[in-house]
Parts: sequence; C-alpha cells; structure tokens
Amino acid sequence: MWKGLLSFEDMALYFREEWDTLDWAQKDLYRDVMLDNYRNVLSLGNELA
Repeated sequence: MWKGLLSFEDMALYFREEWDTLDWAQKDLYRDVMLDNYRNVLSLGNELA
C-alpha cells in the first residue's frame, strides 16, 4: 500500500479556460467541494495509520 503525503495539489482538478466562464457562486461551490474531498482523503489516511 502506498503511504505518502497528499497535498491539495494532488486532489485539484484544473480547468483554466472553463474557470473564467464560472460565476462567483460556482467558483465558491468548486472550492467547497474540493476542500471536502481533500478532508475526506485525509481522514482515510488517518483511519489506515
């Protein structure tokens, strides 16, 4: 099993051109979902340790 450090960069999905077409509510939603995903992955790491 792989045991390495996980960063937000590892979880981020980049879509630079599409980002400019989003309004602020959509950008806020994206940020919230990505932070939730990051926290969920971190919590899995704690359960396996």
